[in-house]
Amino acid sequence: MNCGAPHGLYAVLAVVRALLLKRNHPKDYQAIEDLMDHWEERRKEKGVVEMVRFMGAFCRNKLGMDWVTDTDVRHAFGVLKTNGVGHGSKKCFLYPNLSLISHSCTANLDMVDRPARTVQLVAKRMIKMGEELTWSYTKFMEPLPKLQATLSHNWMFTCQCSRCSDPSEHGLYFSSQKCDCGGYFTKRRLEIYQCDGCENVVEDKKISVEERNILKEVAEAGEDELADMIEKLLGQEHFHPTHHVMFRLYSRLLESVARTDKTDNLPAAVKHGETLLNILLVMDGEGGKIVKKCKELLKVIRYKDLVRRREEGGFHKICLTKY
Repeated sequence: MNCGAPHGLYAVLAVVRALLLKRNHPKDYQAIEDLMDHWEERRKEKGVVEMVRFMGAFCRNKLGMDWVTDTDVRHAFGVLKTNGVGHGSKKCFLYPNLSLISHSCTANLDMVDRPARTVQLVAKRMIKMGEELTWSYTKFMEPLPKLQATLSHNWMFTCQCSRCSDPSEHGLYFSSQKCDCGGYFTKRRLEIYQCDGCENVVEDKKISVEERNILKEVAEAGEDELADMIEKLLGQEHFHPTHHVMFRLYSRLLESVARTDKTDNLPAAVKHGETLLNILLVMDGEGGKIVKKCKELLKVIRYKDLVRRREEGGFHKICLTKY
């Protein structure tokens, strides 16, 4: 079902299919019946109650499904919202067994391909005996406030994974700006961040606006500008070298340098590419898709840098095929 189709009635189809399953194959539907719908929380969202009532009336009056109750619709709707898997596409799939796997912002499982009639997960980290299997419900290379807001709104829970439970995010300070005292603004209370090394505070809005403006510059910057921005921000020591703003800069620089014939920024790309890879090894795991992509880019850039050094007379003999 293409939930992105222009007509609003397409949104009803997934619910109708779930309800028909309940009517025609009640044993199969039991797996859906057992899943959480979070209705008490979802009913507080603007327009949700009215939408579900419309779906129920539409099923009874337009489709002749007079056996459908609003309770049936509420549960089917809530289950699909809570457990439906899209993985970046406009289609919604429901895998009852997959729904039993918890979320983590540093998960140990990765989806092999886009969801279809079946879905396959593989380990992307070493998994110890007895360790819980986890996967990421949403984009995890985001700062924690954005991640937490997405998880709370879409899945109705506050994440307490190892990353979210560690103020330093495994030592990366991916979401925390640096204070003048040398500490980091890791303590969030309402709309205020407090430094973990002193009593200094800063408004959440101020941080958000500043980072949003920098990221806008990053998106519009050319290759030379990206290299200059990295050195400027690292010199200011306002962000940890593994902060999410720096991560975006490193990513853009590598992608830009990998597809150009210019050689000026190759040394910087190699240097910062190592930092980028180290960030991803923590966040994505050694077998993660993003790590693999980063390694491929870094491989290209290292090779190009070796060619540059050879042409500039940096050394005489080298086996380039190893790279």
